[in-house]
Amino acid sequence: MKWMKLLLVSMKNNCHEMRSDEERSSDTDNIDSYSENNSCDGNDEECSSDPDNIDSNSGNNSCDGSEGCSSDTDNIDSNSGNNSCDGNDEGCSSDTDNIDSNSGNNSCEEMGSPEECSSDDNTEMDNMNDPKKRLRYLLRNWDAENPCPRKAGNDLLKILQDYKKDEKLPKDWQTIKVLPKKLKNFLNHESKEKCGGWYQYLGIKKNLSLMHELISSCIENTILLAFNTDGVQLTESSTNEFWPIYGKIQSGKPFLIALWYGHSKPNDFNEFFQDFVEEAICLEDNGICIRKKQYKFEIHFFSADTPAKAYSLMVKAPAGYWSCTKCRVKGQRIIRIIKKAKVGNRNKKGKLKNKLIKKGQKNKKLKDKVIRSNIHFISLNEESRSTSDYYNVANDCHDDDDDDDDRSDDFHKQFTILSNLRTLDLVKDVVVDEMHASNGTLKRFLNALLDGFVVLNKRIRKVINPKNKNSLSSLLVNLAFENYYPMEFARKPRSLKYLPFWKATEQRQFLLYTGVVLLKPYIPAMHYECFVMLCVSMRFLNSYDKYSDEMVTYAEALIEQFIQRAIELYGPTFVTHIVHILYHLPKDAARFGRIQKFSCYDFEDANFQLIRNVKSGNLPGKQAVERYLRKRFLCGVRQSKKIISKKTICVRDFYFQAGRPGDQFCAVSNNFIKIESIKKYGDEIKIFGRKFQQISPLFETPCNSKDFGIYKVEKLSSSLVSFSPEDITGKFYPIPIGEKTDKYGLIKQLHH
Repeated sequence: MKWMKLLLVSMKNNCHEMRSDEERSSDTDNIDSYSENNSCDGNDEECSSDPDNIDSNSGNNSCDGSEGCSSDTDNIDSNSGNNSCDGNDEGCSSDTDNIDSNSGNNSCEEMGSPEECSSDDNTEMDNMNDPKKRLRYLLRNWDAENPCPRKAGNDLLKILQDYKKDEKLPKDWQTIKVLPKKLKNFLNHESKEKCGGWYQYLGIKKNLSLMHELISSCIENTILLAFNTDGVQLTESSTNEFWPIYGKIQSGKPFLIALWYGHSKPNDFNEFFQDFVEEAICLEDNGICIRKKQYKFEIHFFSADTPAKAYSLMVKAPAGYWSCTKCRVKGQRIIRIIKKAKVGNRNKKGKLKNKLIKKGQKNKKLKDKVIRSNIHFISLNEESRSTSDYYNVANDCHDDDDDDDDRSDDFHKQFTILSNLRTLDLVKDVVVDEMHASNGTLKRFLNALLDGFVVLNKRIRKVINPKNKNSLSSLLVNLAFENYYPMEFARKPRSLKYLPFWKATEQRQFLLYTGVVLLKPYIPAMHYECFVMLCVSMRFLNSYDKYSDEMVTYAEALIEQFIQRAIELYGPTFVTHIVHILYHLPKDAARFGRIQKFSCYDFEDANFQLIRNVKSGNLPGKQAVERYLRKRFLCGVRQSKKIISKKTICVRDFYFQAGRPGDQFCAVSNNFIKIESIKKYGDEIKIFGRKFQQISPLFETPCNSKDFGIYKVEKLSSSLVSFSPEDITGKFYPIPIGEKTDKYGLIKQLHH
């Protein structure tokens, strides 16, 4: 019954949400239409092949000798998944005779011209209009979005055959899952052994062919590609990992360019990026033609967490002395020597009672104990790195030895193939990931408050005692229980006892919203001001699309104050690599806009979806790629829809609801209003609410909270005010202050 309910709901939605011919052809039917023939008439014998086990090189590539199917094999590499290009115009032109028909580097005509896609559009629409094929078409698309096990699918077909006797349905669910011929052509890439694991390259061009609407809105006809890579562990019980290469343009969703699977990370990252770099160089030199329109192509930025960034650029890991990718700062390490002979209590006669000496070791020579701190970075205003360093790396490489800290610069390990990308600046365009930097710093700060901070075997006392920790946890749980968190947030606030398990979005919610209100009564002023500096600097960098030089200088000053205050409170070892790179975030924001645009949140979500595509341990890489393409091709890139009631309205991508505390607070001009009801009078919507009479800043040091959208409000008016949705200027996250029901801390919402 569960599968039947899901099917009926999906079929109903598909019937009401069918797109027009132009929309359908613009985002999914721009793939080559001249490849394998995959017709199916419903017979089990002819259509019973398992699409999850399709060999990407197999297929019915027939040729009748006509002009459209040349018999000359000199220019066709039947096993190529490697899109090499020497950068010459002739080698990368739109001449289809010199293009590998199985590669990701397709010609202009192959990138979905209207003439070639029309026949496939008609086939898809015929399936929808033909009553005998409509249900089969809906079942295939439904299975792509909600993968159904084979046994459950067979049971479902038996039920449907009793009710839909006029439609010819197969007996085996695997027949329903047969791929369209255009999607089989997309999958026509040979997987191979590479870098010590399984590897499959899909290509940049073929992915861009699915995003015509998004590409058509590119500024100055230039496609700006951001790319990312990271390791994803499949299960906790093994070391098997995925290493995908993702691409992203503008505000679109990430798409898969290549996937590597193995027992650890790739053994050679230059070889791992080789196919990607070769195709990107070809596109940089010659551009890309989609639907008979020529576009320029550039690499926008490279985003990754610090370990993946170090592997990709062939530089020092985050724990190294010269590990910063932005500046030439040298890390420091504090060394403390404890003489064991002097450790312990003395008896009445003055003789040492050394408790560190074990039985049988009293006559042995004692050794001094050496304690080393972690590598930390105190200096901030160091010389910036240069891209030319990556080209001269052969003269700068050294052996990896962290103890030899007297060398001038030990940053590069070896040459990186990414330096061949002409439009990628390996210093300015390799961005600091806000997700890992700010959340990692927050976790270090909270651990210092809750558990104390260890410096050379000495623990600084706790700032928040267990009683206050329980009180804070209760407030966080209460926000979730009484629905004070906005519906735009995917996760509810959780207790501090789950801090080691907080996800990135939970940490961001505490840093930018809840923490600045909840921590104030429980920590001393010096520690609170330190947290405020971190909070307002991250809010400031998330607030604007463009940053001037003065704004960048101001943001750098805020982060510098936070780092200096943290050194005073917790010692220099607090400023590890993850804390130091925060200082470079403002310059990245000046180049690319608000830091949310180049963070790894979207790519981490894509990693989660990729892992969900693996259903068994048999060829997990192949499973992930085929199910990913099935969802993308058959379902498209659908935005998640929120289930809203009649009392809910959406204004500028923010949702407001009268009966839910987290969605009741808004700003109208300079007034803050708590929404009481939403009513509709014909075509006009009216909102009624009560206005707060007292508005004040939540804090005034080190800066005024009003400048960053943080307020303290109280005393609701007795009379109602009415306004229209167009009058709303912002939505606010409410956090109750004290026991009063009309006193709140309001934080302007930046994310939706």
